[in-house]
Amino acid sequence: MVSISILRTLVKNGWTIANRKSIVSQIGKKTFNEISQLAAKSGRSGDKVRYSDVKDFLQVGSVASTKEALTNTNIAYHGSPFQFDFFDVSKIGNGEGMNKYCKGLYLARTKRIAPFYANIRSKDAPLHFGSTKALEHTTPTVYTVGNIDNLNLKLCTPIEAKKIKGIQAEFQMHHPEIDGIELLNGEITVFPESVKKLSIVDKKGVIDFVKGNKICSFREWTTDAAKINSIYG
Repeated sequence: MVSISILRTLVKNGWTIANRKSIVSQIGKKTFNEISQLAAKSGRSGDKVRYSDVKDFLQVGSVASTKEALTNTNIAYHGSPFQFDFFDVSKIGNGEGMNKYCKGLYLARTKRIAPFYANIRSKDAPLHFGSTKALEHTTPTVYTVGNIDNLNLKLCTPIEAKKIKGIQAEFQMHHPEIDGIELLNGEITVFPESVKKLSIVDKKGVIDFVKGNKICSFREWTTDAAKINSIYG
């Protein structure tokens, strides 16, 4: 039997019998339990994780992608409008221009959002914000990034991440062993000083990347119907 204290924590984090049933009905109880066990190994157990985070990370439309993200922990993904061979830390802050959760290199354990950020400076991007206005010439590229297991990441909620952002220099001074933060939904910010620990394993143009991962439920990344038809048509 689940203790009252854990039940209270689950409720506080947004879990209800109804929304748990909703996810289970979409992906099946066996798959839900399998993913829950994988998530627990990385610190994402039900008594810690908010429902909104789990809902994002579960990838209802792409269960295979979620399983891969929770199993192959040494890999993450980065989308960029530009093609390059190594990460240049001097460029950090020149992307979407927001540094929403600390200053650093942004990665994601799942493939879902990489095409969105790869295409964000293209004219056919679904939206532009911050410094992401459209450019005449872009080379939208998705990078597969390795050596994630070399990083000591602090797993935290978005609220905790924003608090760290406000005192990032002080936080890094007191915690030099921390290489970055990881949100419960699998989004990662690697502090500039630790980017050198990473390696680019592979890179593909955004269309080729999406073609090779059709089973994934990607965030909308283009408004160009011709591109979509060339992939799924």
